[in-house]
Amino acid sequence: MRFRVVAAVVILFLLVILVLNSLGKVSKSDYDVLQGRYDALEQQHDVMQTELRGLREDYNNAEEQIANAYESVNRLNEELAEANREIGSLNDQLDLYKNFGIELYLGVNPPYLKAPQEPVKLLDNPEAAEPTFEQLKTFLLNDKTDTKPYIDDVYTCGNYAEEVHNNAEATGFGCAFVAVVFQDDTPCHALNAFLTRDAGLVYIDCTGVSPSGPSNCDKMVTIKKGQPYTPISIFPDPFWETTWHRMGIVSTVEMYW
Repeated sequence: MRFRVVAAVVILFLLVILVLNSLGKVSKSDYDVLQGRYDALEQQHDVMQTELRGLREDYNNAEEQIANAYESVNRLNEELAEANREIGSLNDQLDLYKNFGIELYLGVNPPYLKAPQEPVKLLDNPEAAEPTFEQLKTFLLNDKTDTKPYIDDVYTCGNYAEEVHNNAEATGFGCAFVAVVFQDDTPCHALNAFLTRDAGLVYIDCTGVSPSGPSNCDKMVTIKKGQPYTPISIFPDPFWETTWHRMGIVSTVEMYW
């Protein structure tokens, strides 16, 4: 609006000068005064044009910032929705653990000793993900931890479970170290657990045998408080029984992710 007013005033001055010149009634001093006013108005016009350009730039920048803000809000809403889905999934997992009487521990090493009297040391991979059941089977088949001989006080279940855990995490698959305590005098036992994308929570026992045994000792086992612990071979050897001996009745289960 100010720009239009100034422009109109400039035009008006020009018309006045033209009219007065045409009438021959403008003195030199009057002309100089009018010229000075014209120059001042023209300068003011240039200043206002610059201000107008600045305002337009500010407006465009503000529009861009608003668009970016809307984009950020939409992105945050999507991230919030994803976080809520993850929380819901974690709650479902916690309910699953509770239903099976599992004591869950996150980001800590188990307070157990492996042979020969060394603490278990778990090496986690923050990028590890949930495998499918077929991916898990492929990993187990390629992993040779189960072929190592079981030697009392030298290489026992804690060693197997630690090694499988660390190998799985290094491969990119999330794995838990599991400690099972039995109701009778049977010593506690260590194994592993995997949360698969298509088969849920799967317990894997890769403890080998000594001095000889089947060609593959990778086993699955169903673990529930008050139920017997009876592993079953994942890759059966035709010369050995598929079902392994029962170790005892499960009392408590500790799971370390």
